[in-house]
Amino acid sequence: MDRQKIGQAAEVVALIMVLASIVALVIESDAAIAEEYQAVFATSRAAFAIFFVGEYILRTLNTQREGRSLKSWREYAGSFFGVIDLLSILPVMLPMILGPNFAVVKTFRMLRVFRILKFGRYSKSMKMLGDTVISIRYALLSTLFMAAFLILFSSACMYYLEHEAQPEAFPNILSTLWWAVSTLTTVGYGDIYPVTAGGKLFASIVAMVGIGLVAIPTGLMSAAFVSKIEN
Repeated sequence: MDRQKIGQAAEVVALIMVLASIVALVIESDAAIAEEYQAVFATSRAAFAIFFVGEYILRTLNTQREGRSLKSWREYAGSFFGVIDLLSILPVMLPMILGPNFAVVKTFRMLRVFRILKFGRYSKSMKMLGDTVISIRYALLSTLFMAAFLILFSSACMYYLEHEAQPEAFPNILSTLWWAVSTLTTVGYGDIYPVTAGGKLFASIVAMVGIGLVAIPTGLMSAAFVSKIEN
């Protein structure tokens, strides 16, 4: 069996392990099932840990094409999938370093969810989507900066308009950020809303601006993706 076939077989195995780990993570979230099959889940977590740590080490070694240089390792470690691979094994490594009962370790267990993103390595469509995002990254960053500015500006304005009428709903500008985000993204949960005439008028303007704000990155992504497919 040549190296190409071995590589393809290894990718299939890795894909199966990623899928299995995600399925186990979803099922384990049910407290009753997790308690009943505690030993099974503990064994599966250990198996996944060994596999993903081994995969990270092998990928680190395989990326060093010319003399195993430090530069080539940095290129892999700093890449998107290199970061995803590292986040996937952190829930395994941290208990060994800090101990299983350390508070931070329990929080970092949620990083196992990042294994879902490892699918992108084996999917051509996901790679194309990633290349599309990279090609328009500066335009997207500009949109993100504009969105951050509008959120902060809207929060400050709404705070001054509504604070006296609703001090519990709009206690400060930082708390008002939640209202600004939900309004500008046109979600509007309705848990916090203006009651004054000025607040309602301003909220209407913010909602209409939010429609355009959401449309900008959507249009950029659509145009770049169509151009990528045509090329």
